Amino acid sequence: MSGQDLPTRSRKAADAGRARWALRVLLALLSLAQAGCLLTSETVRYRYSYTGYVCRATLVDTDSGEQKIVDSSMLASTAPGAPDRSFFANDWDGNGMGDAADALLDWRRYLAAHVVNSRDFTGRTWCARPSDISCEMRGTVSFVAASGSPVPLPPALPDGAPAECPSTVGARLEVSAPGLTADNQFSFPDTGVGAASAPVTFTVTNPSAVPLRVNGVDFMGGADSPDFLMTPGSCQPTPADMGRGRLLSAGGSCNFQVQFRPRHRDGIVECAAASPDESCRRRASLFVTGEVDLERTALAPINVGLSGRAIGGSLVIEPAGDICFAANVDAPGCTERHTIRVRNDGPGVLIITSAGVRGGSGADGFEHLPPYPVLSEPLPPGGTADFIVRFCNYAMGASSGADSAFTINSSDPRSPTVVVTLVNPLRLRCP
Repeated sequence: MSGQDLPTRSRKAADAGRARWALRVLLALLSLAQAGCLLTSETVRYRYSYTGYVCRATLVDTDSGEQKIVDSSMLASTAPGAPDRSFFANDWDGNGMGDAADALLDWRRYLAAHVVNSRDFTGRTWCARPSDISCEMRGTVSFVAASGSPVPLPPALPDGAPAECPSTVGARLEVSAPGLTADNQFSFPDTGVGAASAPVTFTVTNPSAVPLRVNGVDFMGGADSPDFLMTPGSCQPTPADMGRGRLLSAGGSCNFQVQFRPRHRDGIVECAAASPDESCRRRASLFVTGEVDLERTALAPINVGLSGRAIGGSLVIEPAGDICFAANVDAPGCTERHTIRVRNDGPGVLIITSAGVRGGSGADGFEHLPPYPVLSEPLPPGGTADFIVRFCNYAMGASSGADSAFTINSSDPRSPTVVVTLVNPLRLRCP
């Protein structure tokens, strides 16, 4: 044996020893691991997903015709008090498949079981408009159940559904116009007496599913009705209507126009342009009537309230102030003539009801001369009327201490009576 063979055998022996030691350690670890191992079982859960739907319906009060829209995604506001429920493609009808028909069936049952008994619906009889009940696919609805356990679906609702509305239930006409309020009130801008506002177009629409007729658009009495002018427009019957009201198919419309044209009437208040006074507001009621075409049953009339402030004229005297005559007048003789000019400075017509010399012991010396303006006729904005006066001294010793007055009565809402002082020239007050 050579000197190199001995170390080689020693190394091999050492490697074998280490391998036996590693095996004993591994067996010991396996023994320990086996002694601490516990068998466990885990529950398997499954998620079941269905096509989800958002459902809607229009319910109509069979007595009043009031309509309410119910939306399954907004039940708290559209059907307060009705319990929440998801609508999905479960096989509610038992035909072996879940589809949109199942969601719609569940929705109809829900309306009958919960909605018509909820806070805003109870105590009245409701029907469902057939064209407005639907379910639209929207996302998914999921339920989780353990393996072998039933899926926790909501319980099936009892059979039932709101009655379908006849086509004429809720049939109505609607009136619209720019500026018309929700309660059908319309206010015209301030308009001068004798003038007319711009025409306003009102539209009559048939939102119902059946043909309707517009039987009339008429003022219903009221002292102020003459202050409004209505033109029937396309709401007037055509020869094709054969003596009946204007026919409007479902969704059809017609229109008419109204103007505010206040007129002067004695004793009826008029306002000044800058005044906030409401006493001059003229009012009238316009009624739109109609019927269901085939059944000829009357529809609820629509009352449109009209109003507008009537603005009167504004009287201005030219020249302003007292009327003086140039010099003393010897008897017998008369002064030069003076013109009292009345001008209408307002937006409405001005009515001069009377004008003339009034009062004072010297009144006999003042004369109102022709030509005389025609009174009680409208003086348009900017229009004028002239009154001619003079003083005559027919005898020595005529009164020298009394002035007189030229009194003008008009429809001016600010100053219905204006007095112009006529200074007696015998008083020597004038230049």
